[in-house]
Parts: sequence; structure tokens; C-alpha cells
Amino acid sequence: MKNIFKFALVACVGLVLSSCLKDLEFDENKVGLNEDNISTKSIIEIVGGGISNFRNHVLSVDLSKARDTSRFTVSYTQGGLTAPEDITVTFAYDATAFSTYNADTVFNSNRIRFEKLPDSTFSFPITSVTIKKGQKLSEAVNFIVFPGKIDPAKVYLFPITITSTSSSNSIISGNRATIYFHIIGNPLGGTYTVVGTRWNATAVGDQAYSGGPIPSNFTAATIPGTKILSVVGPSTTTTYIANLGAGTARDYFFTINPSATTIQDIDISLTPSFASGVSNIRWLQK
Repeated sequence: MKNIFKFALVACVGLVLSSCLKDLEFDENKVGLNEDNISTKSIIEIVGGGISNFRNHVLSVDLSKARDTSRFTVSYTQGGLTAPEDITVTFAYDATAFSTYNADTVFNSNRIRFEKLPDSTFSFPITSVTIKKGQKLSEAVNFIVFPGKIDPAKVYLFPITITSTSSSNSIISGNRATIYFHIIGNPLGGTYTVVGTRWNATAVGDQAYSGGPIPSNFTAATIPGTKILSVVGPSTTTTYIANLGAGTARDYFFTINPSATTIQDIDISLTPSFASGVSNIRWLQK
């Protein structure tokens, strides 16, 4: 009975530590824990890193901006303790992680073939950071993207991985050392020329319009000559209605089937809160 109890206890310990197998150098070929293989060193990792957090690092690039900045930090982990000294951590673009993710059939189940971000589209000026003595986190590291240089129809991936640490008493995490910055493109994304006129009613009772000649009590409003369809996801883009402006919650959403071949394959909708108060919208596709 004692032997059975000991084995059960070992099994429970194994389950508790299973989430850190790579970091604790768990010997999977033996029953229980191999004490000689358990590392007592601190762990250096990227906060929120790892392939399991891939979806958390999609870059929502705003094509109307000159630059978009995303950030990440590096952490020191050892039982709640802080760094006993200044620890310098270096990192770099990881070509192996790029190829591995593209070939993955579990996390990349949709078999998306990412391209590497072209060098002209981003700035990654700092490739090392310091976790100060007495701290657990480094300062934020900036990853800058230049939206105007990106093809919004493509999908891009840029993995960044920790390559070294100055601390001899630390190890690099086996599963949290890489952050997967990526951009999901959409064939509709980009800048468009706007053709048309918005007409405003002069009174609440004049708002209904069912087509035909424009009523004399309607006034024309200027619409910007160009608009950007910002990418929401691989099949959806959005832009604001007429001249109402961004951030007004008055937006069009254009959803396209990836295999679409004609404009009739595009579905158009409005911001739900706006659509609920509008009953006379008609779509005309050419």
C-alpha cells in the first residue's frame, strides 16, 4: 500500500510540473522526476511569448498612420524572486521559427503561408534589453511597422527569439522565448478613390428617401476623394461612411469569400448600432 501511495504522489507531482517540462528538463523516458536533470536556474522568457500565444500578437496595422508601434517585455522568473544582478538579454529575427510555423499543421491548421516582412516595412533598432537588479521585467522593446509600405493583401510573419542572456545562473525558456508578430492581409485592403455624393436632409421629417431625383431641400456634403479600407481580418475590411469620419461608429464592413472572383461575392454591412436606426439603406454594386 505504501508503494502504491508513493507512486501516486510522484504521478501528481509530474502533472503539476507538466506545464514547465521544457524549462525543468523533465526526463520523459523515466518514471517520476530525475533529480539530476531538474534545473534550479532562473528562467528568462518573453512575456506572452510562445507559439500557443500566436493569436495574441497579430498587428492591427492602421493604413492611415505613418507608423504603428507594438511592444514586448522580457521577464526573470525564479520562485517570485527578483533579478540578483543586471541581466542583459539579446534577441533577433528567427528564420527557423518562421519556417517551422509555416510548416506546422497544428497551430497553423489553416495552412496560411506567411511571408517575411520586407526590411523596408519595419524598424527593430534595439536587439538587447536589460532586466535591472531587483526587477522582474525589462523595459519595453519597440517593434515599429510602416503601414504605407505594406501590401495589405498579404500575410506577414516576423518571429523574434531570445538568443542569449548574460546571466550564468539563468536559462532561456524552452517554450516562451519567441514572440510571433504577424499581419493578416486581405485582398480588399488598401486605398481607394471615392466616387459619389452624400446628400443631407435639412429637417428630420425629410430624411426618408426612396430614390429618384434628389429633393430640393437636400444639401450636398463633400466626401473625401480617397478612403482606406482597413483590414479587420482575412475576409473583412472596414471604412467609415461618407464623410462621417473614423471613430464615429458609423462604418461599412466589406466581407469577401477568399475564393471570390467578382464584386457580387462581397457582402456589405453597417456598424450594428448604426444599422439598427437606419431602414432605408440600399446597396448598388457595379
